[in-house]
Amino acid sequence: MSRKVVINKNMNGDTGKHKRDMFSQVKYFLGRTQKERFPYYLKPRETYGLKMHVNKKVFSLKHFLGWKFLTPLLKVQDEDVLEIGCGSGIASLYMAKQARKVVAVDLYKEAVQNTTENAEDNNINNIDCRVGDVYSSIKRGEKFDTIYWNLPWGFLPIKDKVKLKEYYLAKSSFDPGYNSIKKFITQGKKYLKKDGRILAGISSHSSNIELFEDIIKKSGFKSRIIASKKYYANNKKPSVHKSAGIDYYDSDELRMYELR
Repeated sequence: MSRKVVINKNMNGDTGKHKRDMFSQVKYFLGRTQKERFPYYLKPRETYGLKMHVNKKVFSLKHFLGWKFLTPLLKVQDEDVLEIGCGSGIASLYMAKQARKVVAVDLYKEAVQNTTENAEDNNINNIDCRVGDVYSSIKRGEKFDTIYWNLPWGFLPIKDKVKLKEYYLAKSSFDPGYNSIKKFITQGKKYLKKDGRILAGISSHSSNIELFEDIIKKSGFKSRIIASKKYYANNKKPSVHKSAGIDYYDSDELRMYELR
């Protein structure tokens, strides 16, 4: 029997039952993603011709499917690119096929190792994989044409930060108080070239879009939504979280924001 959650209808993270239960639901979901036989391999026709495998303790490509919508939006021909939260490397490698150079950063060393292995399997040499928290591993003077992050969209009050210690990978889904997102946006200009941009993917699922857009506004960036897509549970359209065993009473919307 599937586990049912009430989806947030206004993308502000304040639907009662949804807000109270979401951390435990995603924790349950993340647990399920780690019960695979690792490493597991994806078919190149599903991953833009790339040879991809996912290791244990790395964010799942099989269960979290937002990357399938967001990744093709990454047009970075001949650019210097930074990706925050690279995971197994699908977006970084996709961009490396076009870009001059890609720096791929993740908080988890297992993810950085996974991205490194996938780069080697695809003979991609213009990628530099680093362990870091947002911009902590960026070298002095490094600047980029595009900085991208498929954000940890889940919002929790800052007082709930301790909950993240309860399960590995929780920081891939939740950002208490949106502190990391604030750092990503407010410090972004420091690492952008002239006329550079930030691309940020975000899901309506347990997010606080009102706060996210307020952070953008206060940072001095101008933003626009360059693409969005809704997934519905109660019709034949695919659901981003179908494989989680979680059904939604309403819809889940993915958005790609561009900040300049």
